[in-house]
Amino acid sequence: MSELKQHFEAATEEFEFTVELGGWRGKKVFRFVPSTGKYSEGVVSELGIYARLMNVKSFSSQGIMLYTFDMLGNKITGKIKWSDVELGNTLDVDEHGNPTI
Repeated sequence: MSELKQHFEAATEEFEFTVELGGWRGKKVFRFVPSTGKYSEGVVSELGIYARLMNVKSFSSQGIMLYTFDMLGNKITGKIKWSDVELGNTLDVDEHGNPTI
């Protein structure tokens, strides 16, 4: 999983990745936008019309640590485990890599 961590840390352009959420939730595609400088942080957002986003707190050995604030200013945190991450949008491909559309 360290190669995934290195990929996210070294990114200079935005890219998509897919996360296995487990059970009935299935997979979801996200977009990662890397930090643009000293005073900005990376952002992870859902791929969709009503995309929600979270700021990247850090990349740990276990996954991506995220945070955001609700409308009352309360901090909300989350984590995406490296074991659940696939680079690219894999929602539209079958187990053999063929497009399903």
